[in-house]
Amino acid sequence: RAVGDAPGLAGNPPALRALVVEDDSVTQQLSARMLQQLGFQARVAENGQQAPDLLARERYDAVLPDYNPADMPGAELARQIAARSPAGKRPYLVALSAHSHDELRVLFSNAPIDAFLAKPVPLAALRSTLAKVAPHQHGDGAPDLPARADEPAPAAARPSDHAMLDQTFAVFGDAAANTIRHIVTRFLDDAQLAAAAIHAAAARGDTGTLQHQAHKLKSSSLMVAATPLAARCDDLERAAIAGQPADWGALAQRIDDELGRVRPVLLRYSER
Repeated sequence: RAVGDAPGLAGNPPALRALVVEDDSVTQQLSARMLQQLGFQARVAENGQQAPDLLARERYDAVLPDYNPADMPGAELARQIAARSPAGKRPYLVALSAHSHDELRVLFSNAPIDAFLAKPVPLAALRSTLAKVAPHQHGDGAPDLPARADEPAPAAARPSDHAMLDQTFAVFGDAAANTIRHIVTRFLDDAQLAAAAIHAAAARGDTGTLQHQAHKLKSSSLMVAATPLAARCDDLERAAIAGQPADWGALAQRIDDELGRVRPVLLRYSER
């Protein structure tokens, strides 16, 4: 199911449209809101199968595919978009993933990707990347990207990841408090389900499910600045990709342990 259009700021119809292809609900919400902050009309496709249908019905200036949606690799989706786009009308393609920049370049090496962004994505990096959309898509007569809104300065450094969270959630403005509570609750609920799925897959040695669930949880963990949890997920994902015998139960338990540590930290942050 595609998430409905998110209107532009101040109720003005934006000149540019962006499609995020992402199966993680936390990343969907944060990515769409950052795009709104930049003046885009944002829409979300929850999987790779929805994206071509949406692109066939509506014009998009930029498409941001995640590398690891469950049903179609982002590189394959990018190739399909390029093949189906009229000459000179292909959307600007920005690979968005929890992989590092170097890994993204390898994973998308045979795909027509214009830019790479590794999660968590700072608003400034997204702004800089999408500033290239207008000339890419429309030529000399292109509308400029909307003037940048004042971007809140990063919070003072703290021993935890609160500074990164402050910067991430600043894009929600006056609605930040309610949004933070909603996203933290959603993240923790989804993370608990992912951890259960990881334990079940570990018990049966299902490396495909382990890889997918670990990557998905890593992605959302990075978006809420839970870096140690993302690192434990990365350990499991890499082991599953390698396909070598491993103590899957122990790797799953490390994720559980880290989730137990991050839960009270995020809850305290959301209740400030």
